[in-house]
Amino acid sequence: MAENKKSFLLYCDLIHTVSKMPDEKAGQLLKHILAYVNDLNPTTDDLIIQLTFEPIKQSLKRDLEKYERIKAKNTENALLRWNKNNATAYDRIPFDAKNADSVNDSDSVSDKDSVNDILLKKETKKNIIVAPQKKFNFRLELIEYGFLENLVDDWLLVRKNKKASNTETALKTFINEIESRECNINEMLQIAVSNSWSSFKHNWVDNLKNSTNGKQSNSNEPKIGRQPISTIEKNLQGWGNNNGN
Repeated sequence: MAENKKSFLLYCDLIHTVSKMPDEKAGQLLKHILAYVNDLNPTTDDLIIQLTFEPIKQSLKRDLEKYERIKAKNTENALLRWNKNNATAYDRIPFDAKNADSVNDSDSVSDKDSVNDILLKKETKKNIIVAPQKKFNFRLELIEYGFLENLVDDWLLVRKNKKASNTETALKTFINEIESRECNINEMLQIAVSNSWSSFKHNWVDNLKNSTNGKQSNSNEPKIGRQPISTIEKNLQGWGNNNGN
């Protein structure tokens, strides 16, 4: 029998065989069946018991195989249901244990359903565990994406001062814009911090570069915003070293 399986099924037509047996033999047969379903591996030299038990044994094996198939399928379906992002609150309510041992209207027995099927459905409902959902964290998502930690903290301070909301939608919009061109993501974030941008657009960077092309500093070094490019690169190296520590 399957582990933790507390019941088995005998069919009504068994009466045609048992009724022809002496009461003593019928009792021996019942004890033999109970020993078998409890994994006691019973043996007997009684030919009558052997002959009558063999078809019962094959029937029990078929029912057990069906039980295992349904159990595996129900477990798979349960996992798929709980992993859906749009699972409803009703789906997440655990099965009420006080009803686990009773058969309700929705669990009616038909020719296609056995007692094993009904017990298995209830067992699956009762044992379902809802996996906790990961709480969204704007800062951690940026760091996991590959942005330097100190640079992220500086940008979050800019966003706080600009009263920008750190939502999943805001993060998705920012990442989509970053990914729309091949670039050094930390250099782009450094530019956003240097210019106090609470969000980011590549064309803003283009405009900065175009404006600096017509102007030269005393050292003839191009700038992005108010800072020379060498300063930005130096700051990025500093942030990388600090993040590594």
